[in-house]
Amino acid sequence: LKSVNPFVRRAATARLGAIKLSDTAKAQLKETSTSDANQLVRLSAVQALFAATKDRSLVEKAWLTDSHKEVY
Repeated sequence: LKSVNPFVRRAATARLGAIKLSDTAKAQLKETSTSDANQLVRLSAVQALFAATKDRSLVEKAWLTDSHKEVY
């Protein structure tokens, strides 16, 4: 997820939610969900991580996150 283009990073994170993820991939998504410069990439990472783990705490945290136009 090192592309300069946020559209590429968002597409990559979105597709990761559709496959079985290794612990390393889950850790990368978690990192991306909190540190990526682009809000939509962070959202996509949260969605993919939730799809892979069904961890409800991710949804609760996203719900409480301030965002532009309330995308979370």
